[in-house]
Amino acid sequence: MNSAKDEADVVVTVATVAPSGTEAVPVLPSAPYCCHYCLDDASGPAGSSTELIAPCACEAYVHRQCLDTIRITSRMPNAMSQCGICHTLYLFKATGDAAEADLRRLVRKAQILRLLLVLGVVFVGSLVIWLIDRGTPKAFDLHWNGMDGKIYNWIGLTSWPRLVVYFLTSLALTAFIIGLVTVVTLCAVGCQGGCYCPTYYGGDCGGGCGDCGGEGGAVVLVFVVVVFVFVGLFMMLMAIVGAAGNTVNRIGQRRVRSVEVHYHQVENLRPIPHTDNVAYAVV
Repeated sequence: MNSAKDEADVVVTVATVAPSGTEAVPVLPSAPYCCHYCLDDASGPAGSSTELIAPCACEAYVHRQCLDTIRITSRMPNAMSQCGICHTLYLFKATGDAAEADLRRLVRKAQILRLLLVLGVVFVGSLVIWLIDRGTPKAFDLHWNGMDGKIYNWIGLTSWPRLVVYFLTSLALTAFIIGLVTVVTLCAVGCQGGCYCPTYYGGDCGGGCGDCGGEGGAVVLVFVVVVFVFVGLFMMLMAIVGAAGNTVNRIGQRRVRSVEVHYHQVENLRPIPHTDNVAYAVV
């Protein structure tokens, strides 16, 4: 064989003694096609969950089920439609109108369950705030008054029912946590890899540095808190209308994505050559 092999040529090592009957001979390529996720070189039939495929411009191969796992569990908001390494958009197999209608129905059901879970968490949070601020109900006879209504009076909405005020407070706290997690996640994903910004050394302009006195610290802190709250409210709104990407509940997000990957299967851009084009070396 020439040193410059054809792309379709694969050197395979087989045993000198054939097994009895119709037992399959294990094929061990010298440069095997290997799944970069599970590091297994086994490849199933075309279209099966164990098929090794090349879904993007990366040279590595991956099993279909491993790719589906990555698409479901990844924190990247666009992991369902593109590779997280080379950022190539996936090509999906065509589906019929009936399958698309079934997909929309299942996704809508998963999103409704996800919304109910979010509202349930907020409601439980409002009950916790009630116990902390108001104390235990008289029927429990525990004689614990909590903060004696300081949170309720501090908010200033004394004309509103307590449960509504506590629910809105829990909603704001949940939105803040969602916004914080979302911002941190996007920063962590966007800051992968090195970055070099050349600047002029010794750029002292002769002016004062660090002499602002720190009066703006409180303003910056309030601004950051407001930004987190608005980002969280936006992400919760996206969860209500059905878009993926918020982090209020990873289980709900994976449920929606698992339904989508079942119907939107990725095309194999570079199928593995058949054994008809391989060269055998007997050992």
